[in-house]
Amino acid sequence: MSRNNKSTRYPALFQFLSNTTFSYNSTGVLMVLMVTPFIALPASQYGLLMVFSTLPPAVLNYMVAEKYNQEPRKVASIVMLANLASVIIIPIALAFVLA
Repeated sequence: MSRNNKSTRYPALFQFLSNTTFSYNSTGVLMVLMVTPFIALPASQYGLLMVFSTLPPAVLNYMVAEKYNQEPRKVASIVMLANLASVIIIPIALAFVLA
């Protein structure tokens, strides 16, 4: 299988979601919502987990992509757009947790 042929590695829906900025900020939240029914957490720890799940990807992702030449421009765009989207997403998560 070719390394660059993403259409054969991922279903179309996953590929679409993985190419959107929203998905980079929301996958953490979705994981928290799927896992927390199976874990007994106090309310304060659940709130912390929810807020941390909304944090954007770190710039370190770009540095690793550049070092290994794995689409560094695309990774830089993802990091930038996800950080910009966090300006909206983190206050929503805080409102949800503090409600």
